[in-house]
Amino acid sequence: QVAVAGAAAALLAVGLADQQLNGDNPRVYDFRGALEDVSERARPGDVLVYSPQYLGPVVEYYAGEVDARPLDDGLPRPRRGRRVILLGSFFDKPHYREAAAEAVRDLKRGHELDAARRYPQIRVWEFTR
Repeated sequence: QVAVAGAAAALLAVGLADQQLNGDNPRVYDFRGALEDVSERARPGDVLVYSPQYLGPVVEYYAGEVDARPLDDGLPRPRRGRRVILLGSFFDKPHYREAAAEAVRDLKRGHELDAARRYPQIRVWEFTR
């Protein structure tokens, strides 16, 4: 019985380590990496639009110097020389996935897609007018 309990404990420990250390873990969200990249690339006049809206505190923490607003407030009006950066996450929820897809379609109508980047569980699109 001791051997069985030891084997079970070892198996659970291996599973826990894999769950916590595996980079493909779907619970991993790299907001820090995504928003630090956005902060480095953003120029005066650029606007970061993010979805879902409850990411506001995370955006403020990692990219507080960037003009940012939730997608629920609408897309900014197109202006020449101004980039719109769209950050989306939680695409396992249909509402957020569809909202980001609609925003990308809308932005493609008046802007040029300059870059699309992927981070764990996050996507970032950069558009220029």
